[in-house]
Amino acid sequence: MKKKVFEVLDGAGIKYRCIEHEPVYTVADVGRYFPDKYPVKNLLLKEEKGERCVFVVMNGDERLDTKQLAKSLGCKKLQFAKPEILMSKLGVEPGSASLFSLIHEGSKGLEVVIDQRLLEQPEIGFHPSLNTETIMIDGQYIPTFLEYLGVEFKFLAQ
Repeated sequence: MKKKVFEVLDGAGIKYRCIEHEPVYTVADVGRYFPDKYPVKNLLLKEEKGERCVFVVMNGDERLDTKQLAKSLGCKKLQFAKPEILMSKLGVEPGSASLFSLIHEGSKGLEVVIDQRLLEQPEIGFHPSLNTETIMIDGQYIPTFLEYLGVEFKFLAQ
């Protein structure tokens, strides 16, 4: 996956740097390695009664108001996707999703919602489906990355 991430970033003209580190499993772990960086949380949600799936990339220190998000998207109720849905849609196990998971073929058709504050960060990290590496990019290039993949997205209502 890392090689594919580099290919996409290079193809989109996005500068990046890759940092190797000890395994990280939670947003708190990331904070210990990158205390001066904006924490990021990546969540895959599924409509409770339906097939609709929503991938959210947001501030890692905040809780997602799933009721508000569902209302803003015109859904009745959203819940966290089960592991088998994570694997089929993003090609990852629980706890391993990142913005770069959208490269996975199964992600086509996902609704993508981005916290607009991420775009203001001069350097923000996402892992390439390896919890021992983080790829840093300038937050302003998140839309460039998504557009290069042909992914439509919305901004998270604050």
